[in-house]
Amino acid sequence: MLLPKASIFLLWLSAVFDPIGNFFGLRYIALGLAALTLGWVTLTRKYPQVECSLRSLLVLVLTIVMPTYGIILYAINANGGEFIDTSYIASGALILSAYLYRDDKDCTLGIDCFVIVSRLLTIIVFFGFLSQVFYSSDWMSFFTERNVALVSFREYAGFNLPYIYFLASPLLILLLAYDWAQLKHSPGVVRYVFFACTTLALALTGTRAHLLIAIFFIPLTMLITSNHTRQLKALLLALGVGVVLLTLEDTRQLLFSFFSAAETSNSMKLSLLDGYSEIFQNPMTLLFGQGFNAHEWSAALRDMIAMEDKASKTELSYLELFRVFGVVITACFLGVIALIMLQASKLPSTLHWLYSGFAIYLLNAALNPYLFSVNGMLPLALIASIVYYYQSKPVRGNNSGFPYLIKALAPQ
Repeated sequence: MLLPKASIFLLWLSAVFDPIGNFFGLRYIALGLAALTLGWVTLTRKYPQVECSLRSLLVLVLTIVMPTYGIILYAINANGGEFIDTSYIASGALILSAYLYRDDKDCTLGIDCFVIVSRLLTIIVFFGFLSQVFYSSDWMSFFTERNVALVSFREYAGFNLPYIYFLASPLLILLLAYDWAQLKHSPGVVRYVFFACTTLALALTGTRAHLLIAIFFIPLTMLITSNHTRQLKALLLALGVGVVLLTLEDTRQLLFSFFSAAETSNSMKLSLLDGYSEIFQNPMTLLFGQGFNAHEWSAALRDMIAMEDKASKTELSYLELFRVFGVVITACFLGVIALIMLQASKLPSTLHWLYSGFAIYLLNAALNPYLFSVNGMLPLALIASIVYYYQSKPVRGNNSGFPYLIKALAPQ
């Protein structure tokens, strides 16, 4: 059936080029087509009955439990202001894309679409970087005017570093994991080039976290996926890289500035801890959360987000979960994520990059508001679906089974 395949492709394409709906309405076209597809296959009963799985549990928590709970608390505490705390509700809608993957062939298509659009993003980042630095071209304004990308310089320790940051840039972490897995299984010049280009593109996005992940990606992956012996080697490798970098005066100053408490972004994030401490001093808030739009009535939260226009939460994603939903609901969500990641860690070697890549993504999301966005929900939906098809028997009416996915992704 062509409709689900087109929906999957457009969702991934819009995730990179139109995450907020300013790129000729591609986001809304993709979401509309996805909703139409889900409705069509449900009404025509071409989709199997809803399974009892981690995938359905994830959808239940994100689509029903968390939004409903947040809205109830909002209704209790609302002061009649404009409702702007919509990211969790939007995430609940996006995670429904998991049901577009009706079998393992659709999962393979999802991975192919992710790789294609992410690879295209690396090409644009490279050309944008070259045009900015060497040709002073402003063709990147096509993206910046639509708020899809930011192009500028960031100063660290007196160094002005150019960057091209797309809202979809965190997806490059997963692409880097994919390229590394392909390189390990089938070394070759082309795969080395892909891995090097993705690493450089991730570094060029400008955030400190992305730059550090690009530098320490291999040791990080080894720490996450290896046994104790290889983990020790990974630590030694990371230590060796760090020592080499510290021996160079410029890089030493740069790294020190990354972690300096006086640096603007670090100072801002550290100051947020005082606000969270004040909020969590109330045991009821810690247990049950503040719900949506709490900036209307929480003075501490208003102080924390005062510098951001139309902001309703901070960048510290996991602390935000506890603030909005409290311990109980947050524990349910994080528990489901942990179970999915546990099962993802047991995937075959050709798919293990999904586990390592998304684990690093989750670490990165701790200090950045990535998880509850299109570039967080689409990979999570795909991983949950792959885990489901790996664990289950072939779906009714589908004789291919999960082995098709393994075979399709095996390096040639």
